[in-house]
Amino acid sequence: MKFVISFLATEFNLLKKFWSEKEILREKQGIVGTAEVCRDNVGGAIYLCETYNKIEDTNITAIKQMRSPYGILIYQNYIYAMINRPGANNGDLREEYILKLSMDNLTEVNKLENRLFSHSHSLTKTSKGYMVASSGLDLIVEVDEEEKIVWEYWFTDHGYQLTPLQQNRRIEKNIDHRKYDYSTLHQTTHVNSAQYLNDEERYVAAVLFHPGELVIIDKKIKKFEIILKNMKCSHHFHNNDFQTHKSKNNKYIISNTFANKVLLLDEKFKVTKEIGDSNTLNWVQDAIYTSRDTILIADSNNNRLVETDMEGRIISTWLYDTNFRIFQVCEYQ
Repeated sequence: MKFVISFLATEFNLLKKFWSEKEILREKQGIVGTAEVCRDNVGGAIYLCETYNKIEDTNITAIKQMRSPYGILIYQNYIYAMINRPGANNGDLREEYILKLSMDNLTEVNKLENRLFSHSHSLTKTSKGYMVASSGLDLIVEVDEEEKIVWEYWFTDHGYQLTPLQQNRRIEKNIDHRKYDYSTLHQTTHVNSAQYLNDEERYVAAVLFHPGELVIIDKKIKKFEIILKNMKCSHHFHNNDFQTHKSKNNKYIISNTFANKVLLLDEKFKVTKEIGDSNTLNWVQDAIYTSRDTILIADSNNNRLVETDMEGRIISTWLYDTNFRIFQVCEYQ
């Protein structure tokens, strides 16, 4: 099994120190996030890995050092990474772009930019280009290969106007938002995962961090439905690309991050299985179905990947550097 990991930080001690000083609502209200942005160079990297029998036997086959890669996707022998980092000083232009890397040697091919990329998290491929969860703007935006906007969905226009700081948010949509920083507590949803459900590209699944919801947007009627709620700091939503007889009832997967759980969902979004608890996992950053009928979990605060069977029984684990902060893991063929 081959897979790619994005580490948003390889100097996590700097980011951890920043969070400990600036998370003003976490201790008293349990709200995760800051009202400022961290400008330290926290590093970052893309790792190419391979494992044969168990995740504990993982070999690192290539490394690309870079600052703050978030969402990743694999398409036609290329890796695409969502770069998200603030300028060195307040008022400096943010670096927000999709970076295209050759799978063969991890050399940079080109990058794609857009004025609506802001604190961007997830990245998925579409028939027209790319879909980005622009977390800083509470926005999902789809752009084509020429960097033009082909679709956008602003959650502040659809009932999510109030930030965790109890402030009403209003966004000027026509400016270049890379000139500004919008920290987590100034966002209303912190949407961090967005993708089409199928090739029809009518329905979009989105994960909302602050309210802890999975929503499905119907592009045709421009409305959404809340499918799951009451999650805690939820993250990545993925399809099951490797459905077999063992996983035939499991169509989707989502990370209920702060609850330390992975949720397996059927085709109607009903939870079929909850994997993990506070005794086994600590901050589930990501989780995917794998080609060997297992679940691979990014157990972030324990600095490890955990591989389980479909019932949640741990098969093996792989530890990585304690000063790394993982964002996403992606298997490829």
